[in-house]
Amino acid sequence: MKKTILLAKLMLLFISSSIAQITVKINDKPIKEGQEIQGTSIDKMEVMFSNPKKLKRYDFGRAYLYINLTDQEGSSYAKFYIIKDGGEAMTDFLQGAGKTYLVYSKGNSKSDFKFESSQYGMYKFTDVLEAANSDIKALKFNVKVSLYFRDVVGYQKYGDPVDLLSDASFVINNLNPDGYIRIGKTSFRIKPEDAAKVQYKGAGVAENNLPLLDPISTNPTSDYVYLKLEGVHEFKITNFNFIDTKGKTQNEAIAAFKSDFESFIKISSNYYNKKARKKLPDMPVNVQEQFLKIISKDKYIISSPRFDLEENKNWENEEVMSPFEVGIFKGYKFSSSFRTSDEKTPASQRPFVCFSVVYLLSHPAAPNKLILVYTRENDKSPTQEKIKSIEKLNEDFLSVLSI
Repeated sequence: MKKTILLAKLMLLFISSSIAQITVKINDKPIKEGQEIQGTSIDKMEVMFSNPKKLKRYDFGRAYLYINLTDQEGSSYAKFYIIKDGGEAMTDFLQGAGKTYLVYSKGNSKSDFKFESSQYGMYKFTDVLEAANSDIKALKFNVKVSLYFRDVVGYQKYGDPVDLLSDASFVINNLNPDGYIRIGKTSFRIKPEDAAKVQYKGAGVAENNLPLLDPISTNPTSDYVYLKLEGVHEFKITNFNFIDTKGKTQNEAIAAFKSDFESFIKISSNYYNKKARKKLPDMPVNVQEQFLKIISKDKYIISSPRFDLEENKNWENEEVMSPFEVGIFKGYKFSSSFRTSDEKTPASQRPFVCFSVVYLLSHPAAPNKLILVYTRENDKSPTQEKIKSIEKLNEDFLSVLSI
């Protein structure tokens, strides 16, 4: 009986080793062709192949073991690849059937594959899965694993690919098991049906030119995401910034920020008007520059007509930030168009250059955090209709968020 079982195992091993195929293993288990895998369950991913097509010669060309993750629009989201050049290297690689190549292993930074992505700020497999959960078009990946060869046809030029094995394909489901889409690495989430309703398309990671606000500062590399909300004509980028209260209560921190921001708007709007500036507090230039980043993509002084003495004699009594509440959020809101500012040109003749919509909110679940949401658009004709459309995009989005 034991001999029969042993013989059966040997036969199975012989048959499996003689099959020409690419095998993908998730968490040490081979997966089936077309199988759907939950992204959050992937702790380890490996690839192996057996019995590739024999090549007549290996001298000139390249062999590729290639993994391509495409989103629901058919665009390549991320690629993992091993490339072998030269006869000896390719012979060793292609004839080494049964060897396992590591794509990813939780807690292990090493991988046998090189990686590239069309998405900003992605450097490894976990970055891809985390970002995909915030990106509507990437809630499912179609994954194709290929082994192929390309001849050298010129200097650094290669011919059409010749498949050495049939592709292996499967699907990674990036939607969280709870059925929600995460907003970047934040604690906020949104239902897929609500995301479609409010035209949310995805969240990105921090860029290099982020505002670092004083005196209430934030760490832009970990506490910042930007959101893509699809407007009538184009994507609008809304910035979603977390601010540390630095030992203050939320109410104290909001009051301090609100006071400084309101002073900045009036200072900037009356930058060259000495009569108005006498009534306003001093503010360090570096602090003004940080606030300027919230309302403008450029670094020149700009003026809001409502708070410019030359355009509005009642500027001192105008409310800068008004109370705001939507969904789980409470705080203050500001919106305005802005002109250029100089001391020679009358205010009414200065051109408009941009508009900004700003929300200062209490974090509903983190007492030591505030949330600064802002959209800034360069625009030479910023109508109220345009500003209202951006307000609606932002407020519709905020209204459906949960924790």
